[in-house]
Amino acid sequence: MPVAWSRVRRFIALGAASVALVLTGCTDAPPPNPGPPAGLPPGVHVEVYQNRFDYAARVLEIRVANESDTDLDVVSAAFESPRFAGAAVYDAPVLIDAGRTIDLRVKLPEVVCGDDGNARDAVVLTWRDGGGTESESLEPADDNQVVDRIVAEDCVTQAVDEVVTIEPPTVLRIDGEGPASVAWVDVTVTPTGNPGTVTIDRVGATVLLTSVSGLDWPAGFTMDAAAPPRTIPLDLRPTRCDPHAVAEDKRGTVFPLAVSTSAGFSGTYDLVVPDALRSQIYEWIGARCGTTNAG
Repeated sequence: MPVAWSRVRRFIALGAASVALVLTGCTDAPPPNPGPPAGLPPGVHVEVYQNRFDYAARVLEIRVANESDTDLDVVSAAFESPRFAGAAVYDAPVLIDAGRTIDLRVKLPEVVCGDDGNARDAVVLTWRDGGGTESESLEPADDNQVVDRIVAEDCVTQAVDEVVTIEPPTVLRIDGEGPASVAWVDVTVTPTGNPGTVTIDRVGATVLLTSVSGLDWPAGFTMDAAAPPRTIPLDLRPTRCDPHAVAEDKRGTVFPLAVSTSAGFSGTYDLVVPDALRSQIYEWIGARCGTTNAG
């Protein structure tokens, strides 16, 4: 019996020591990690879109709507996607008052073309919260699928530029004077020497300009490395003569070419004319329409 009781006392002592160790460990353990933020502040929404005058500049708008009752102190916003060569970053701090919406303009980097239809686009928004900063990566709303459109257009442009160089003239060619005049934009297409083919089906009219016949300008030819340079003469006729149409113009001198390539890309190639030629076109529209101060 004495031996048995001594064993019991020894077991009780060991158990008490174990409990003490466990309690000591619980006391010294660090508090649990709160983890990443649970999302944007309530009432804050993010979407992406593009204005028509941003097309040529390849600018994307990150719209941040603060529909909460608290001001939002934004540190930065970045659009990220594997479909582009890098992030498009807006890194100027901005305070978005409660109930206010702000558009942050970012320049898109070079497109990365390939079969990546399941790629996830994201906006990384960073804001100040108390004494520190919080950051959240989220998929923005894109109701008009502008990113898909930009990628498709950029990949068409990239595939075309690989095979040919398409250039507008520096000077507008004009036959006649005043209301009887016809202006010409002579577009040159020159092979780069790289492999592949580009087919140009037609050149489309714009909101300001169409062909003298009132239709698009037909092309219907294919270029490769061995082809000689070609010219597409565009005879111009104004589609409207109201001066404010020229004054408010955004895309009236951007000519859309319907193209297809041996690389598998097809769609619209936007030919943007230089500023000097655009000014000459505006002046000619004024003379052709018999108006002044056309642009």
